[in-house]
Amino acid sequence: MIWPSHKKGILVSIAAAGLLTASGAAYAAVDGASVDRPGAIHQLAGGGGPQRFARAYGLDPAKALAVFTLRNGQTVSVVGDSSARCLIRGSGGQTAETCDDISAINQGQAISVLDECGTEGRNLMEITGLAAEGVGVVRLIWSDGRTQDSVVTQGAFRFEGSNPAPGAPYPIGIAWISGGRNVGEATFPVHGDEFCLPAS
Repeated sequence: MIWPSHKKGILVSIAAAGLLTASGAAYAAVDGASVDRPGAIHQLAGGGGPQRFARAYGLDPAKALAVFTLRNGQTVSVVGDSSARCLIRGSGGQTAETCDDISAINQGQAISVLDECGTEGRNLMEITGLAAEGVGVVRLIWSDGRTQDSVVTQGAFRFEGSNPAPGAPYPIGIAWISGGRNVGEATFPVHGDEFCLPAS
């Protein structure tokens, strides 16, 4: 697959796995569901108004709590209730959202991977998402068996690093950790040769 730019977004889901390209911060819905009631993973920047997916789930974006700032400068906030939750990333007036209902989040359907490639970028890889209910730690699993843990903050988690070099180990999924025990896993629909594909 040829990417149109040096930046791409990989949207990760168990039930609705998708591999999408992105130019800058422009994202699209994975499953093409109605904008009125999005399903699975949706991310959007620009068009349709800011935080429209959060509003479609009956959530008030103004009540989102900032949880951390990524190395790329984006602020990550979370808003949710007993039925749904949204992770909202924002920078310079642009926002991107990952929203879903609680049952889908519990299955690992609210995780996104953004990798930045090329000479004009810093080769950053950002993995952010919403954790299953009651999970205190999210464990990133690599193809060589090593793991990396992220503490869940207000239901959100993040992993920040660099894109894997060709032939190097790469992230293959996550595990939910509660009380020191693995209580569930989700795999990524992406392989090592799909990071930093050449731009045309």
